[in-house]
Amino acid sequence: MTQGPLGNLSDTKKILFLILLILLGGIVFSFLGSLVIMLTNGVNAISELAGATPSQQNIGMLKTLQIFQSIGMFLAPGLLAAYLYSNNTFDYLGFHKSRANQFLLVLLLVFVSLPGINFLSSLNELIPLSQWMNDFEAKAEVLTNAFMETSTIGGFLLNLLMIAIIPAFGEEIIFRGILQKHFISITKKRWAGILITAALFSAFHLQFKGFVPRMALGVIFGYIYAYSNNIWLTILAHFTNNALATVAYTAIKTGTQENVVENVGGLSMAWPLGVASIALVILILMQIKKNAEAAKII
Repeated sequence: MTQGPLGNLSDTKKILFLILLILLGGIVFSFLGSLVIMLTNGVNAISELAGATPSQQNIGMLKTLQIFQSIGMFLAPGLLAAYLYSNNTFDYLGFHKSRANQFLLVLLLVFVSLPGINFLSSLNELIPLSQWMNDFEAKAEVLTNAFMETSTIGGFLLNLLMIAIIPAFGEEIIFRGILQKHFISITKKRWAGILITAALFSAFHLQFKGFVPRMALGVIFGYIYAYSNNIWLTILAHFTNNALATVAYTAIKTGTQENVVENVGGLSMAWPLGVASIALVILILMQIKKNAEAAKII
């Protein structure tokens, strides 16, 4: 793989430069999103939006801003960094061809992992949080509920774009496609690089009550990428996980599904299923590794 203009930078400098791109991208795309909102809703829309409680009147503007920020902080800086680090951008990130059985294994892995993630979520809830953390979580929950509240197909598809599609591509490019490989190179240990990246992945979401299960997802995505060297697989896993959450939330809010899915495997409901789920996840990851070795990928 030939190097790009900044390919000679050390792993640490590449990580620091990526962080700079993320910060700049967040600023530039927040400005672009604000500009779009002002052009479509009036010049005072942004000032009225600042500090406002999410409502049916402003939720569309908040979603627009969220989409622009996701592109600016993940997708755009990730692609630009990969271009600068390598002359073969997509090969550097791991956009490789994959066999159908690998995609099927990843889909199975995501579904099997759900009770285990619920189990870890219930354990995370036992960790005491300070008052400011609880207040922060409460505000974040209000915004999440407002984002997810929809009764139309168009609103649901927009939520899929905002919550599943853009994050699946953008976050996987940043965390698995770039950060993980450089942390592995720095630490000289695959497990350490995966763990550090997963911790950063979870911390970046600023959701304290979900830190442990989200970090576990980061570890799962990390090993999928490490074993397969194929970012399409982690994008699929990330998209499927987020899409299932979007579908479940919508079904609960519309009354077509009881709010029990997120409890299955947790301490309050069939916790042994959660433990068994974690064991099955490990077995499926080993099968993904075995398939990759058979195909001489790793």
